[in-house]
Amino acid sequence: MIMNGTTMIITFVVPGLILVLGMVSNSLSLTYFILQVKNRTRETKISSLFIVLNTFDLLACVSGIFNSLTNLWRKGPLNMDYYVSLGILLLSVQFTWFATCLLAITRAINVVLPHFKIKWKVMNVAIAVYSLIALASGVLKIMDPYSLYSNDVEDIVKSVEFFLLAAMFAIIVICNVICVVMLYRVQNASWKRQATVTVIVLSICFFILNTGYLVHYGLKVFKIKTHFFEYSYSILVRLPLLLNSAINPVIYFIRNGDLRAWLSGLGKNIQEFCMGKKVGDAVQNVVEPPMESGRSTSL
Repeated sequence: MIMNGTTMIITFVVPGLILVLGMVSNSLSLTYFILQVKNRTRETKISSLFIVLNTFDLLACVSGIFNSLTNLWRKGPLNMDYYVSLGILLLSVQFTWFATCLLAITRAINVVLPHFKIKWKVMNVAIAVYSLIALASGVLKIMDPYSLYSNDVEDIVKSVEFFLLAAMFAIIVICNVICVVMLYRVQNASWKRQATVTVIVLSICFFILNTGYLVHYGLKVFKIKTHFFEYSYSILVRLPLLLNSAINPVIYFIRNGDLRAWLSGLGKNIQEFCMGKKVGDAVQNVVEPPMESGRSTSL
């Protein structure tokens, strides 16, 4: 594939750097939350949601690299490898949206109704239903270039998918706004002030980095033709999506003192984790966040 220097930088170099950052940051964050579940130093269900989020963010980064390489090395038309990696990438992105949505709902409930017991069975049913829809959509995306199904089926699938994405986008934004307002009104503890800033940063990043993808998908669903996204797709849609998968763990590492403390003792944590031993008292103090009365563990 022949291209000029600017196109090479925008299409491959910058995304490659973002994806490498995402692989490192998500691997570290994933290890942290696996340790928490293993040692039960935090509410297991919430940590499990973070594990799901980090897993699909990591999968998005890996499939993104493979997709870029297949596109870079191709000498003719796009092949099956390209479409498979693209399908996995988009499927992973949508699962990260879903995991982010569940975390936003959980966070809002913990802040607004701290004594409310979340019905995790309902969450599990929602995960199962969405997984079936997303997997069916992912298979159809891979089949799409080969015209293996009718246009009516394609229109229905894309419409349902867009409705779900728009609903998740709205829920995430609304839940985060509620958290910010509630935390701002009761900032009587330092962790609440820190949590307010963290939620604001996460909300701004999510909104900026995912709006382009949602708008682009909506234009495709409603068959609105525009050359704007065609010429600017890499900058307005693809790069922000990849950055979204890479940046969340970075934000948590910057904003969360427990994560920073764990990172400083990373060598010992990974060694004991790989050996299957129980984390020692010193390391356990690093992994376990300090719990205050009424504190939301999902922040």
